[in-house]
Amino acid sequence: MVEYNETNSEVVIDLLKARAKVQESVLVIENDAVNPHFKNKHPSLCGTFEAVIPVCTKNGIFPVQVVKGNVLVTTLFHASGQWIRGEMALLSSKNDMQGLGSAITYARRYSLLTSLGIVSKNDLDDDGNSASEPFKTESKHRKSPIATVKQRKYVHSLMLNAGMDIKKEVMDNMTVDDADGWIKELK
Repeated sequence: MVEYNETNSEVVIDLLKARAKVQESVLVIENDAVNPHFKNKHPSLCGTFEAVIPVCTKNGIFPVQVVKGNVLVTTLFHASGQWIRGEMALLSSKNDMQGLGSAITYARRYSLLTSLGIVSKNDLDDDGNSASEPFKTESKHRKSPIATVKQRKYVHSLMLNAGMDIKKEVMDNMTVDDADGWIKELK
């Protein structure tokens, strides 16, 4: 499971107000790139930065991202001196520089979006391919019944606690198998 751990300055009210203004200005990031292997769309790192950095700067937020070992550290600094920091593990299925580069690019994009509370058009998975496909949330060949409302609410709460967001129609069509997979992944 990918962990996203945050720490922050003692007071963050000005930063949170500025973050809310960023969210008002940038509701959703466009999927402007295509993963050539999986043929799905996702937001590029460049497109993500082009959409959020000017709005962040206008509102006194200055994101800084650094790699420490196998972790990407994203810190949102505010002009008031307040800050919030998150760490995201760099995970790759390829143990080489290309794999590391891909992991860093992926983490930079999603760590920044998570820190700001912004989603992409394809906010469920995009080029992460459902964490390399341990299970599928949307299936054309449904093999299990739709999850109960209680199961879907529980999965949704786990996702929110993990800093994730998910489309309502995906939650509405989540199967029992999908719910079990998400619960196992997010617990």
